[in-house]
Amino acid sequence: MTTSDFKKLLDKFAHDLRGPIHTARLNLDAAQMLAQKNTGPQQERLLKHLALVANELDKVQNQVIAFTAQLK
Repeated sequence: MTTSDFKKLLDKFAHDLRGPIHTARLNLDAAQMLAQKNTGPQQERLLKHLALVANELDKVQNQVIAFTAQLK
């Protein structure tokens, strides 16, 4: 496998990750909207955990974007 082939393969992999990341983001947004309808301590705990998930998802998304930029 040449360097060019390897870069193409990695670029495709990074591109393929974007779809699931986008879907996860949409589901996370929906879960946060549903959590807003809860009340009390349960709502606070749920929103805290959803915020942690959002933060980790942002990290993955940013890494994919940075990685894709390095391939070009």
